[in-house]
Amino acid sequence: LDLCGATGVTDGGVAALAAGCPALSDLGLGWVAGVGDGGVVALADRCRGLTRLSLHGNRLVTGAGLLALAGRRAAGGEGGEGGEGGGGAAATATPPGEPVRPPLPLVALDVMGCVGAPAGWRTREGLKGLFPGVEVFKLQR
Repeated sequence: LDLCGATGVTDGGVAALAAGCPALSDLGLGWVAGVGDGGVVALADRCRGLTRLSLHGNRLVTGAGLLALAGRRAAGGEGGEGGEGGGGAAATATPPGEPVRPPLPLVALDVMGCVGAPAGWRTREGLKGLFPGVEVFKLQR
């Protein structure tokens, strides 16, 4: 399903989609301005077979959303703050927070332009630290 650029889509809509389509495996949410961590957490909770996800350009997605996809909970606010915080190489070597479930089986994940996520997690190397199985990092054309 590709909702790239859809207006009016919110975290609540993505949560409803996740609840109604738990077998969803490929989702494009690039440039969907109303989607942030709430929608991403709903996908992580409900769409456990998600293999391809584009969040390209979604400014409301933070480290907390990425940690949810990776099956981790932010520890003491780690990863949930936007901007540059937590983006250094040390922050990407071992994902912060304690594991709460297996990560999604993502093989393709695009978080380019998700300026709310730590800068180090928006790079190929940073994403590999969180998602070792991801091989494709750019889905937006």
